[in-house]
Amino acid sequence: MTLVDLNGDGIEEALVFYSHPASCGSRGDFIAFSLEAGSGTKGGRRDVVLNGAASIPFNNGHYGNASWDC
Repeated sequence: MTLVDLNGDGIEEALVFYSHPASCGSRGDFIAFSLEAGSGTKGGRRDVVLNGAASIPFNNGHYGNASWDC
């Protein structure tokens, strides 16, 4: 778990990754080794960086992408 202010309100949010085969349908193969706040912003919130490489923007009220099945 990492604590970081994602929306600039001075209150730290917890970045927590939860993975379980039942939470991702039949896929269940998504593994994160690290989550951290990125330098980019979208929707008033900082991006989250997955495994030091993939930048995940805040979009339509949540992090992630509609094409993901989890």
